[in-house]
Amino acid sequence: MVLVKINLDFNLKTVKVDPEGRYIMLDAIMQDSRYCLLNIYAPNKCREQFQFFYYISEEIKTLTAE
Repeated sequence: MVLVKINLDFNLKTVKVDPEGRYIMLDAIMQDSRYCLLNIYAPNKCREQFQFFYYISEEIKTLTAE
């Protein structure tokens, strides 16, 4: 969950949610500046973490390229 103050100048452009519940990624405009907000719940195992963070970095690249 991502909470945003009600009177903040906030324009949500894109939302990406992991079907496994590992991340929520928001592309938003706040007070005339663009932000990529990301909440993550990373795996505990090192091998899974490497794959997870690689995937997240690719998702961020595609989100910010738009």
